[in-house]
Amino acid sequence: MGNIISELRRRKKLSKKALAHNLNVDAGTIDKWENGANIRMENVVALAEYFGVSTDDILGIR
Repeated sequence: MGNIISELRRRKKLSKKALAHNLNVDAGTIDKWENGANIRMENVVALAEYFGVSTDDILGIR
């Protein structure tokens, strides 16, 4: 899942800090997510809404 978040962030040309600001989390949190840390479902939903993709896409189900 971390590589998916990283790829989506790069496509939008966002820094980790910018994405963190947009999602109201710490930049370190984005780093942890991109390195494989567990993500709360509410944050999966927030990521999906922000990037305009499904939660399945974020979770790598599709």
